[in-house]
Amino acid sequence: MTQETIPYVHLIERQIVTLLADTILQAGYLIEVDNGGDDDEIALAPTAERSVVMDALFASGYDTLNVYDNAGNRLGFFYLIYNLGAYVISNCTGNELFDRLARPAEVLSRKIESWVDEAGYFDQEMYTEVNADLTYDTALPQAA
Repeated sequence: MTQETIPYVHLIERQIVTLLADTILQAGYLIEVDNGGDDDEIALAPTAERSVVMDALFASGYDTLNVYDNAGNRLGFFYLIYNLGAYVISNCTGNELFDRLARPAEVLSRKIESWVDEAGYFDQEMYTEVNADLTYDTALPQAA
């Protein structure tokens, strides 16, 4: 990562994580944000409220997005590690549902990664273009 890219690392991560959270919520699932504290320190109960989820993210160096169906059953997780830029999604539950939920964020991540690899940096012009390009997979599986 070059000096030109460093100011954008958190913006890059915010775009990728926001797209991931939006995709999960738009598919009809609930999110619980766990930022690594004890069970009684989990940032929030499972919710479909985007603003609540976004307010709970980025409070520490990593977050776990636990994904629930509407009946309150935990379906799996996404593990996010910050300060890695386009590689912010570190791990997730390995199944078809989670592959599909992650797809839009992974496409965005790969796009940013390719720009950084090609140009050697990420700048304001690229950031503006990424912002204009955010799209969602309308074929996402819907929560039961």
